[in-house]
Amino acid sequence: MQRSLSINELEQNRAKEKALYMVSLVQDTSSLEQQGLDNEQLNLLIEQAKNSFLHQHQKSLWIS
Repeated sequence: MQRSLSINELEQNRAKEKALYMVSLVQDTSSLEQQGLDNEQLNLLIEQAKNSFLHQHQKSLWIS
């Protein structure tokens, strides 16, 4: 049996996906410059990006 997701859950999941993607770009660039971020910094960036997508850039959640 498949579980249905609420709109809120879909938005949360999509915001996290996009946040992870954006932060991975930053991490890759930082690593190339030998200034990689530690896990605490990465988690903070992911959470900030996720909140930004949810509260300020909600329309961009559904744009690739």
